[in-house]
Amino acid sequence: ETFMGDHFWVSFNATTLCSSHAVAATCFALEITTLLNNAAIQNMKHIKKEDTQPMDAASEAPSSQPSAFKAAPCGVTCGVSSGRAFVGPLGTDSIRRHTILSQAMPEVAALERQSIRYPNCGLLVGGDTIPAIEGYFQYLLVDATLLPGSGGKRRRIATVKGAMCAEGCNPDAYEA
Repeated sequence: ETFMGDHFWVSFNATTLCSSHAVAATCFALEITTLLNNAAIQNMKHIKKEDTQPMDAASEAPSSQPSAFKAAPCGVTCGVSSGRAFVGPLGTDSIRRHTILSQAMPEVAALERQSIRYPNCGLLVGGDTIPAIEGYFQYLLVDATLLPGSGGKRRRIATVKGAMCAEGCNPDAYEA
């Protein structure tokens, strides 16, 4: 719904009713991270085959240092959080914007930023989302950490490894 530089956020159950919003959000995040990270890995393999070793300008010999592009990490990271929210237009008569005010917003931003601390964990879920996705996804608890709004208490965070449903990551399959 909003794009801010190199990251964006999407809300579920805000403008359209979604009974299993934590599951739908986790499906979306898992699909995005898997698709984009796999595409980046394939692109890096393609570039690695075609890329020649850069020349060292001083000696005109191949450099022992990898090129910046080869050394750059490829990865898309996501955070998923759920909670109560105020959703709707906010502002004056002359300036109104669709707004979401929720403790989940700073938590999801912190989860996304923290995902770089854990190897192979492109998707982190935390707090109230973990019990909401139990039985739908394979996940691994990775830490207990302070998150915004936790009141100084450590909250569990987990990485999602895959969907448990035979249909894969399809929120409609979870509806009763």
